[in-house]
Amino acid sequence: MLNLKTVLTYRKPIEAEIDKSMLESEGIVVNLLNRDSALDGLGGPFLIQLQVDDQNVERAAELIKSRSPGRIGNEANIRSAENAIARGARRYLWFGFSSIALLFLLEAVWNPNHIEVGRLTGLNIVLGIFISIPIWLLYELFRKLIRRG
Repeated sequence: MLNLKTVLTYRKPIEAEIDKSMLESEGIVVNLLNRDSALDGLGGPFLIQLQVDDQNVERAAELIKSRSPGRIGNEANIRSAENAIARGARRYLWFGFSSIALLFLLEAVWNPNHIEVGRLTGLNIVLGIFISIPIWLLYELFRKLIRRG
C-alpha cells in the first residue's frame, strides 16, 4: 500500500490535471484528492490535493517547479490548507452527530404517540433537524466570538 503525501494544492481542476499528466508522463503515480468535489473554473469548496507516494515527493516537486516555478509553495502553506480541510470536516461531523443525538433525545422526551423508544418517526426526524439547525448556528456564532475575543 502506498503512503501518499500532498505535493501541491489547487483551486482549479484544470491546473491539477495538467500537473498530474506531466508527472504521469515521467512515470510517477499521482492521485488527485477532492478532484470531483471542486467546481471547474470556480475553485470549488474543497482544495484539490496532488498526492504522490513518499519516494517521489521531492522528484514531483522539482518537476513541477522546473516547468511551472510559480506553482510550488512552501510546506507551511500546504499544511495550513490540510489543517483547514480537517477543521471543516470535524465541524460538519460534529453537526451530524449532534443532530442524531437530538433526534434520539427528542424521541425520548417528547413521544406524543407513546410509541416505543428507539423507533424514529418522520415527525421526530423533522423536529430534530429543525432544532439542530439553530443550535448549530449558535455554536458557530459563539465560536466566531471567541476567536475575535
